[in-house]
Amino acid sequence: MTSTVVPLCSVVLSGSITVKYTSPANTSTVIKSATISNNTSGVVSVEIHKVPNAGAADDSNIVIPTRNIAVKESYFAYELLNKVLSPGDTIQALGNGLTLVLDGIQVVQ
Repeated sequence: MTSTVVPLCSVVLSGSITVKYTSPANTSTVIKSATISNNTSGVVSVEIHKVPNAGAADDSNIVIPTRNIAVKESYFAYELLNKVLSPGDTIQALGNGLTLVLDGIQVVQ
């Protein structure tokens, strides 16, 4: 079993829920840092889900319900810290124009 600290994603979110990170096969992932930044010219709402393998984003797996991110704000998303993703689990998010950066540890089984 090996563990590696890695950047998980650095993406600009869209206005609809989409997959932003998938834990690889035979690998568990632990989120250690999560930041959401707003470089747009207006307030933008973000929503983030931790979705089980083959599941869909819904109210049962929401981690950050609708939260407004102010112009030029960087939000340290403590709600995601130490969340464990099993193989195939995903982080799905929406937030038109917001930037999501995740770093973590991957443990290969």
